[in-house]
Amino acid sequence: MPPRKPTGPKVDAAAELARRLMAPIEPDINTISAEQFVEDPEYCDVPISPAQRALIRAAEGLPVTHLTPDELEYYLGTRGPFVPPRRPRKVLPRSGRRSGKSLIADILALIRGALTCRLRRPPEPHEKPGRDGLVGVRPGELVRGPIVTPRVRQALATFALVAATLESSPRLKKYIHKVGAESLEIKRDDGQIVTICVLAASPRGTNLRGGWFVGVVFDEADFFGEQDASVTLDDQVKAIQPALLPDGQMWFPSSPWEESGDFHKMHSGAFGNPGETVSFHSSTQNMNPICDIAQIEADRLKDPDFVSREYDAVPMIAGGDQFFPEAAIVASCIRDQVQLEPNGAPHWFGADPGLRKNSATLAGARANGGKAELAYTEELIPQKKTPEQIAEDRKRGVPPGLAPSIVFKSFAQTALNYKATCVRGDQYYEDSAIEHMPQVSNARGDSVYYDTFVDNADSTADIMTKLRSLMLEGNAIMPRNPRLMQQLRDTKSKKGPSGKIHVVLPRTGAAHGDLLKAVALAMVQVPLDSDWQDQGAVGGGSRRWGGFGSRRG
Repeated sequence: MPPRKPTGPKVDAAAELARRLMAPIEPDINTISAEQFVEDPEYCDVPISPAQRALIRAAEGLPVTHLTPDELEYYLGTRGPFVPPRRPRKVLPRSGRRSGKSLIADILALIRGALTCRLRRPPEPHEKPGRDGLVGVRPGELVRGPIVTPRVRQALATFALVAATLESSPRLKKYIHKVGAESLEIKRDDGQIVTICVLAASPRGTNLRGGWFVGVVFDEADFFGEQDASVTLDDQVKAIQPALLPDGQMWFPSSPWEESGDFHKMHSGAFGNPGETVSFHSSTQNMNPICDIAQIEADRLKDPDFVSREYDAVPMIAGGDQFFPEAAIVASCIRDQVQLEPNGAPHWFGADPGLRKNSATLAGARANGGKAELAYTEELIPQKKTPEQIAEDRKRGVPPGLAPSIVFKSFAQTALNYKATCVRGDQYYEDSAIEHMPQVSNARGDSVYYDTFVDNADSTADIMTKLRSLMLEGNAIMPRNPRLMQQLRDTKSKKGPSGKIHVVLPRTGAAHGDLLKAVALAMVQVPLDSDWQDQGAVGGGSRRWGGFGSRRG
């Protein structure tokens, strides 16, 4: 039989080859960085704020280098450098409402995870590989990327955004295999189907058993167990872990509730200490600069506790209330964050000399028009050392932390520059302060002495109550220092078993409200009566100390 003639339109082979050669080369999806995957218009087209960029880089186990030390401490719990030892398996972004945390989590853990996660890996010594020498997903096995929430309805809006992001993406829409009301299927380049779906959390995590996971997002993780105490976050995590693929991540985006529960324990344990888990914190305003900041501040005046929790992402203390009202913080912290130069008037200084683990802090205040004004703050931060460096220091007899002689001589010199005659601080380093501070003097031979503040629960409550009174009465002027403002917000009042009210200072690692305590010790000593302020111009009254807790009072 004669050969059949080809049917259909005639193809010009030369023209087709030229078309293919001229077509842009699409990059390998596995080589696209997480930041590009999120923000590139060809992929997910989500603009990234500096805070969101820090979250994404931390989640990838990359150094965060675009933030200042103050910003690093606020977002990631360390003044830097922030260099995670590895890509984390758990990512805990705690931030306010409408900050974009859930969408970023879904894009990275689920969409990107579905497309790039390794399905098979080399075996461990105790594992038996398949014909390809690898272990992992076998043909026909279920592979999922779930959004898990206490209630399905709460995650449907986020799921709709995920579907819309894929459908509108020039580079990603080709991967859509099937879309439903609560799930969608992605067909990878290797042919594997991955299902992104919405699941309700269940007792003992029974909904999460079976198959494999490219990633999981526990949306609003701090609220697991709110409706049903048998549905705990810990149970859901335990159900997921054995089936999480090697490159998969668990994300826990949430606004906070209170300082208790599984989410809070995980977040506080990893904040500033990245490893298998990375914790991140941000307000709505910092994460999402296009939010309605004016409306948030208007709401703050009406209900400061609600705004502090829902937008500033500050969890409530378990069984406690915010000690310094938000409105008073905003009204008092009004000055630009600059140090005020000495003006010839007397100043009053307070210190919290934490020499070993947290910072040694110094604060100076002065009178200004019938008010106490914070003029100066300083923090000396001990150098972070590796366990190997610490062990070597011990062998050489080098004490940990900051050198007392350097700290107290530095504090004494600063106090002298501002015409103060003493620095008030707690009793824990009293001997070192008394030894080293008098060694510093000015040209006239003046020196500075250490006034010991007897630190205990009652004396701390007293100075914090006095500082709060200054703020509530409009008699405090302080800078907009993010670290100070956060410590003010994190200070809580809590009723003890006997009914007595305790003031609970914020704790981050070994630090325990260190900057706030120095500021309070300085501010509450400033005399507000006009006679003392008039004397300030000629240098009088610089020894007016004493009061509750002072060994000289």
